Amino acid sequence: MKIGHTGITWGIPGDTEQAYRDTAELGYMSFETFAFTIIDWNAKPGGYKALVERYGIPTSAAYCFKEWIDPAKAAADLDAARREADAAKAVGASAFVVQGGSRPDGGLSDDQLARLGEALNAIGQYCTGIGLNLALHPHTGTAIETHRDIEEIMRLTDPALVGFAPDTGQIAKGGSDIVEVLTTYLPRISHVHLKDWNGHTDRDGDLSGYVNYEPIGSGILPMPRILEILAGSDRDPWAAGIGWLVAGQALGPIGRIIRTADQIALNQNDVSLSKRLPVPASSDELALLAMTFNNMLERLEAAFAAQQRFVADASHELRTPLTAMRGNVDVLLRQLRAGREIPPADLQESLEDVHRESDRMGRLIKDLLTLARTDASGLSTRAMMAPVSLETVAQEAFRTGQALARGQELSLDIRTSPVVIGDADRLVQVVIFLLENASRHPPEGGRKSLKSVPPPHAAAKAICKRPRVSRFRSPPPHASFAPSFLPISI
Repeated sequence: MKIGHTGITWGIPGDTEQAYRDTAELGYMSFETFAFTIIDWNAKPGGYKALVERYGIPTSAAYCFKEWIDPAKAAADLDAARREADAAKAVGASAFVVQGGSRPDGGLSDDQLARLGEALNAIGQYCTGIGLNLALHPHTGTAIETHRDIEEIMRLTDPALVGFAPDTGQIAKGGSDIVEVLTTYLPRISHVHLKDWNGHTDRDGDLSGYVNYEPIGSGILPMPRILEILAGSDRDPWAAGIGWLVAGQALGPIGRIIRTADQIALNQNDVSLSKRLPVPASSDELALLAMTFNNMLERLEAAFAAQQRFVADASHELRTPLTAMRGNVDVLLRQLRAGREIPPADLQESLEDVHRESDRMGRLIKDLLTLARTDASGLSTRAMMAPVSLETVAQEAFRTGQALARGQELSLDIRTSPVVIGDADRLVQVVIFLLENASRHPPEGGRKSLKSVPPPHAAAKAICKRPRVSRFRSPPPHASFAPSFLPISI
């Protein structure tokens, strides 16, 4: 037997979302609501399923009440019930709980009971066809209230089409022996409303039979015997408790942990590794288990993020030296294929460019691997700081930029040759990135100029005396920015 809670405690229709949230937080394993509530919520953004996904427990049953035998309403009620059954099935409900309609003075006649039985068989046949269990719910103040009502309607309905959803308090208050009813119709029980009763039958001011009920275990009903009977059912019924039950409180946290872990493992509902298991407030072994899993998820999330960063950095930073090497090789191949003689000086220059770029690529690969290891271990990393000539930086970047120029004119203008403290490879890489971006956004005339000029006086004062690069994060591989958005003057 599985323990859930019905939303009727919060009113009709009441605050459905508050009811769903409270039911989940209190540890119950499922929720029951009115069938019309599901349809109403389906008209909202995300529909009723948004509640199911948000709070992580299923809706096991939908409650339906109709005037099944009123000639003026019977056909419309049957159509409406079919629509409500479809809505309940669509959100994962397993039970469609129905009551018998209004109760006339003196109860239903034999003819009315026969017509009610036919109507229940009809909606039961429809529910069976869509994989939903129809379950009749006796209730004080309704057509099915007394022992005679229950006995007759169960005789008039097909057990294969119409199940039973007893309400322990309502049946006892209606004058029946609850143990006898449960025992007699146990094979047909698929859903139960569990509540206790204080023994009073007065109905002053009670239009729907909701008074004189008590939290489970504090009334006069033999709850241990009731639970023992239900536990023996072959149909494993859901019990929607309208009162506090220890089993729901104890099993609920385990269910929430299992559901959240499944969502993370299967990436359900876009749940990522950033999701954490709910930690019960009990401070016991269950809470320790949840915290241990959360620590593991934190490490997995960090490792996965480091892997993604490594792939992004590698694809971006290795692309430039590979392109430069390919450019030099392509030039040499074109000359050879055209039968032109390559001057030894040009051949040496191109091979030196390829050699230099391959060396730089090797250093970049080593740096990226070091960076990945430091990310995984949670350590910070620094650039390799040393005195660097900006003239050398400009010259190396210029030669690589020529291979990336795509037929555009590129000139080099060295007006000063300062020495700075920095990481040579990183500085060359930054300048090459700017040249590559300029190739995507060429200026008018297609001419580009790489200049090394003294900074303005004010800028010189702002230069840090002890420069340090802690981490350079490459943009996405295909990112491109117009020159006016580059806040760097070279």
